[in-house]
Amino acid sequence: MKQPQLNDPHELIGVGLPDGDGDYMAECLTEEYLLLGWSDQQLMTLFMRPCFSMTHRIYLDRGHDYVAALIARVRGKWSANEMDGGYA
Repeated sequence: MKQPQLNDPHELIGVGLPDGDGDYMAECLTEEYLLLGWSDQQLMTLFMRPCFSMTHRIYLDRGHDYVAALIARVRGKWSANEMDGGYA
């Protein structure tokens, strides 16, 4: 895997929106990285590491169990779709 560069234009950057839905944002980000092949442990780092401020805020506000359940739910949704031969 290519190491990220300091000026990488594909670096994950979260931007807070006053009327944004943090739960939906967390689900979308989880889904995006899950579909890129990330493991549950890698997905959890998006929330546990302070350098990812938006997802880390969700981790601090809602806790480890919430994030673990979110990852499991999103993975389960895609696993079920793959078994059916379809996609969400």
